[in-house]
Amino acid sequence: MIRWLVVGSGRVGACHIAAIRQTANAELAGIVTLDEGDSTDAPHFDALEAAIEATRPDAVVIATPHDSHRALAIEAIDAGVSVLCEKPVGRSAIEAADIVDAARAKGVWTGVVLNQRACPHPRWIRALLDEGRFRCRAVSVHGALPALRGWNADPRRAGGGILRTVGIHYLDLLCWWFGEPERIAAALAGEPSDELARILARFPGGVEASVDLSAIGERSLGPVSILLQSDRGHIRLSGHEVADCHGVPAPPPAAPVPDALVYGPGHLSIIRESTDGLLNGRGFPMPLEAHLPLLSLIDRIYAEAAERPLFAVAGN
Repeated sequence: MIRWLVVGSGRVGACHIAAIRQTANAELAGIVTLDEGDSTDAPHFDALEAAIEATRPDAVVIATPHDSHRALAIEAIDAGVSVLCEKPVGRSAIEAADIVDAARAKGVWTGVVLNQRACPHPRWIRALLDEGRFRCRAVSVHGALPALRGWNADPRRAGGGILRTVGIHYLDLLCWWFGEPERIAAALAGEPSDELARILARFPGGVEASVDLSAIGERSLGPVSILLQSDRGHIRLSGHEVADCHGVPAPPPAAPVPDALVYGPGHLSIIRESTDGLLNGRGFPMPLEAHLPLLSLIDRIYAEAAERPLFAVAGN
């Protein structure tokens, strides 16, 4: 049995709590939260140190604002507890690397939550690509999302705006599907954090990609869409599910997603696979160390954009 401690009881923390409760060999040991209105039936603590001492967990999930990730993760690691952290893992690659270094010194596991790539249909696309059954030529990502609010809109706390908060999911999918980009150009706009992010990239095999995300409205205009095109067909994702496709086998049926998993089935897959990995000595399915190149790429885009706000280029 893997005993999990969840730090943070917002919408994302609630997803992890629901996922733990739907996972065999997993137990919710407690919740660290300052939200006195939280009614989850589990021991509550207002400090991580006290929670670890009282519950002796095997692993901690960190689902708090970005500026708290590093300190909380290192506190858990120093106590000998493995850490699974929500993306983007701090406000920069440097903060994430500090967590990796601390975990190596202590001999515990660290992982990252990238729930989009843990969903069945993005995994099906990865299998088609790996098996050569879909030779993608171009891919485009488009999303019109609500304006960032609260700490998400404060770059001092979030480490950026729409690119780091949401765009990271889609850059991660592209890199996971196609490999590290050979060339990438990015334009960011917005104050004090980026509300618009436009990215053009070339991936190995001649795959051309575009990402166009905005966060300026009162509400979303629908799920983020991803269109992958080949000479003989296409696949279109709406959110985490295939909306239509042509020239490829039918995707696996989409399983019902419990209401508590408001961001789709990815959190459940990650908790189940992480629980199994910890039980069997393999660690987390998405090691934090493997996430560092993506975070470094995002850092470079932000750094270039600070120097040349209208158009920034990173890569070769």
